[in-house]
Parts: sequence; C-alpha cells; structure tokens
Amino acid sequence: MEYLNLLILTVMLIILGLLLRNWQPPIKHQYIVILLLSIGSLLGNYMIDSWTWGFCIGGLTYYKDLLVTDFNLVASSFKQLLSIGKEIDPND
Repeated sequence: MEYLNLLILTVMLIILGLLLRNWQPPIKHQYIVILLLSIGSLLGNYMIDSWTWGFCIGGLTYYKDLLVTDFNLVASSFKQLLSIGKEIDPND
C-alpha cells in the first residue's frame, strides 16, 4: 500500500510541477522549487508518514530535466570512450 501512495505522490508532484512551470504570468523558479518541496514534504508526511520522501520527490520533480540531460551526456561520453577503446585494442 505504501508503494501505491508513493506512486500517487510522485504523479501528483509531476502534475503540479507542470502546472507551475506553465503558469501565466510566469512564476519565478525559486518559488516553484519552494512550492514543490514544501507541498511534497507535507503530502509525504500525510500519505506515507515520511516527509523526507516527499521532499526528495519534490526536488527530483523540479530538477528532472537537468538530471535527464546530464545523464544523457554521461551516457554518450561512456559510449565514446568505449568506441575509442575498441579502436585502440591493446591485444593487437
């Protein structure tokens, strides 16, 4: 049951993040972060008895675009390193 509440909390914070990012007139980014972290903490405390999970999910909800971009950059760097390693094979 706790996993279902965790999933529901994640979906709620993602939807809230999308609404806040597309709000007109635009809201400052620091206010969006404060809202997501505080609402995530409150809902986490209410739904899964752990405000820390709500805080972490709120932070991941806000920084998901940056995290995905950085992860893709690291993955492409590893692919380039592997291709260079295959070109310079020490067994030849």
